[in-house]
Amino acid sequence: MNNLVVALTSDAGNLYAGGGFTTAGEVSADYIAKWDGTSWSALGSGMNDWVSALTCDSAGNLYAGGWFTTAGGVPADYIAKWNGTSWAALGSGVDDSVWALSVRDNALFVGGYFTQAGGKDSRYIALWQPRVDVSRAMVSATPGPLTIGNARYGFYKPSLELTTGTTVSYAGGLPTTVTLERAPAITVGGQRVNGAFVVTPTDLSFGGTGAELWVEFSEDDVAAYGVPAQDFRVAALTYPSTYPSDKEAVSVSYLGNQSEPTFVRMENGRKIYGIRVEGVREILPAAYGAVPFSSPSRVSTWDLYD
Repeated sequence: MNNLVVALTSDAGNLYAGGGFTTAGEVSADYIAKWDGTSWSALGSGMNDWVSALTCDSAGNLYAGGWFTTAGGVPADYIAKWNGTSWAALGSGVDDSVWALSVRDNALFVGGYFTQAGGKDSRYIALWQPRVDVSRAMVSATPGPLTIGNARYGFYKPSLELTTGTTVSYAGGLPTTVTLERAPAITVGGQRVNGAFVVTPTDLSFGGTGAELWVEFSEDDVAAYGVPAQDFRVAALTYPSTYPSDKEAVSVSYLGNQSEPTFVRMENGRKIYGIRVEGVREILPAAYGAVPFSSPSRVSTWDLYD
């Protein structure tokens, strides 16, 4: 490099370096670079100032903190995430430099000279809390009690729960890895469905007592739709063929055997509600989320799926 390196981290096949440099191995790389075992390369257009902290998570994301206010040309106050292709801000960031990063479970802990994080008072240390966790588990034909999801950290904590007596079948063969993760952005009635998630692989079938889904939504969703929390129900939301230019769900199929929404906790000053769906028999190629049931103008179809 042509200046100091003050931060290093690695993933399965790469070493990442951050500091005050603008070239790495004679390649232009503003304040951050990747070594793949053979050569140095830039990560997009890099940052506009020093990188002083780096870490990676198990999903393959790289987190960088430092003195910068843009990452890849995107506004990002002192902290940003690289997904392998592009940079993104973590909310509104923090209000001063970041000097330490650490991933624990599915959350990112941040330390530095800041006194606010995401616009909230947080003196010198903060937690970046994902809205929906990525959770994985190996599932066999007779898995026994098993919960996938229900993150230790996460604004929403959805889960797929396999109870005693549940059997599993899958055309791709068992055992297989089942993943629950945040769904790509999708709207119903023009409103973003927060807390929506997907389960893969699709076409998993459950016999015996069947699986259970736990789905959460917040008072933000209640306010956005302008209906009581008790009007919400869990639905399978189908993406349009024109996604991502159009994020409006093309169908909203409400699942059967649902509990009434219940208040479960306060999270970051917001009420979180949960709904349990019992006896799920298969996993559809769709996102799951909670949306109002009582306002026909807000949904595309009224099919009941059980």
